[in-house]
Amino acid sequence: MPLLSVEHLTVTFNPDSRPVPAVTGVDLHVDAGETLAVVGESGSGKTVTALSVLGLTPRPPACRTTGTIRLGDTDLTSLDARGWRSVRGRRVAMVFQDPSTALNPLLTLGTQIADAIRAHEPVGRAAARERALAALELARLPQPGTRLEQYPHQLSGGMRQRAAIALALAAGPQLLIADEPTTALDVAVQAEILDMLDTLRRDLGMGLILITHDLGTVATHADRVAVMYAGRVVETGPTGQVLGDPRMPYTRALLAATPRLDAPARQRLVAIGGHPPDLAVAAPGCAFAPRCPVALDVCRDERPALRPHAPDQLAACHHPEAPLPGPVAAEHDPTSAGEPTGEPVAEFDEVVLHYPVRRGLLRRVVDRVRAVDGVSLRLWPGRTLALVGESGSGKTSLTRTLLRLERPTGGTVSYSGIDVTRPDREQLRRLQREVQVVFQNPYASLDPRMTVAQILAEPLRVHRLDASRTELVRLLEQVGLDAAALDRHPAAFSGGQRQRIAIARALGPRPRLIVCDEAVSALDVSIQAQVLNLLADLQREHDLSYLFITHDLAVVRSVAHDIAVMRHGRIVEHGPAERIYGSPTHEYTRLLLEMAPGHPTQAPSGRTAAWSR
Repeated sequence: MPLLSVEHLTVTFNPDSRPVPAVTGVDLHVDAGETLAVVGESGSGKTVTALSVLGLTPRPPACRTTGTIRLGDTDLTSLDARGWRSVRGRRVAMVFQDPSTALNPLLTLGTQIADAIRAHEPVGRAAARERALAALELARLPQPGTRLEQYPHQLSGGMRQRAAIALALAAGPQLLIADEPTTALDVAVQAEILDMLDTLRRDLGMGLILITHDLGTVATHADRVAVMYAGRVVETGPTGQVLGDPRMPYTRALLAATPRLDAPARQRLVAIGGHPPDLAVAAPGCAFAPRCPVALDVCRDERPALRPHAPDQLAACHHPEAPLPGPVAAEHDPTSAGEPTGEPVAEFDEVVLHYPVRRGLLRRVVDRVRAVDGVSLRLWPGRTLALVGESGSGKTSLTRTLLRLERPTGGTVSYSGIDVTRPDREQLRRLQREVQVVFQNPYASLDPRMTVAQILAEPLRVHRLDASRTELVRLLEQVGLDAAALDRHPAAFSGGQRQRIAIARALGPRPRLIVCDEAVSALDVSIQAQVLNLLADLQREHDLSYLFITHDLAVVRSVAHDIAVMRHGRIVEHGPAERIYGSPTHEYTRLLLEMAPGHPTQAPSGRTAAWSR
């Protein structure tokens, strides 16, 4: 008997007014010790399905849930509030995408984890504290004894995610749901956390549902995969079969849109045209038909059922053998090779940034953190410089000196001849318009009290630019959203949609330089391809420069002209992207490439063909 069995799950929001079927007829199962990956675009129903398993969807009349969810021999859909409290955390737990929202900022880690244990088991505080320490050790958090007394804000992003995993594991659940657990983490921490989850799954016999948009992660860490689109499962089966020989055009389109480490440098990605359907509008036929390049009349008139096409592989397609059009060859980019020309857009010259460490009653400076330690770089017109490295390597600290969010301890930072640390009034105004930034976390970078129209119009009005509704609609269309988004607030959008709004806001003032701090890490692969292609098009049209900070080396491969690898506040390797990917000279650079998910040299048992095709 499967550990988890989901049959005919349907989740409908606003069932009595304007019904929105977020999930329709979903069937899934997970065995003990197995990893099931659930993939699909934002709004496909992945997270709503996971929340249904936890009983966290809204109660009637706001939401109606039908179907059967069984965990072992327990029918979860029949539980009342008290029954859910006994199951949630004890038998099934969840690791959310943003650990900052999952951890209470007012409580130490030890208190939070001990409280979670005592909520399910009649143990004393001392015993619960010992269990909390064991959970932190299980999650491989360094110095777990010290971490018990720390608050979430005192940990790095990777450590916070480990603490969130420890919190989820504290009561010994049979099933763990991980919703984008490594989206914002660098490749080293990402590899450590995914390997840790694999080990815990094997050692504890725990079932794992991995919700992700990273198909490289799916290829190397999942036993089976379920592809969702418009609230339905459209293809499912063993990972090697589904990714190695996909039968649903949507699955093939996702694979084609995914950046690859072994692809040619700066190759244009194959984006999926159109937009996901409005689930509130019932339509006959296959939901993917309006975007499918091989759709026939039958696809638009009749919805296909999930049917077997190979051993254990199901796909919902009327003609799964139809070949998709091949990728369009990328146009020649004259800036992709050779030496840069012209004057640098921005320069870092021996930049040093030290943070004081204060201790004692008088808060005396006893040491300094060398966040940036003598970095020299140049950004050239019409080129993309990718800054890569682990968390804490100094990437963001260096960038903050260009954005005037930090004053360097030493060295100089200049933009187009302007000393960034001492601009006059006119130079400051020019800096604020011509240098824009897209931050990593769209939840924190968008004002929740403002509508999208207000968010987009604010910088335009500040710089006396066109802020008409027509211009705002044009900005949204550039990033794959429509005019209906203008009158809504950020809370009405998924994480990926919020990031697209943030990118549209950065494009509004028509900048010369855009700093992209993990700008596409929250996007699913189809929207990521659209945005990366858009950034490339804008770069060619307007001679834009990009400073691209990311942990995703496959994305770097598709966008960067030059790469600078940072470690411990210093540049350890710098040069043209083709040279660094083809023959890296520093051991640290080689290590980062080897740890990247879906790297061609990786050979997990039974899954190599899925990613090396």
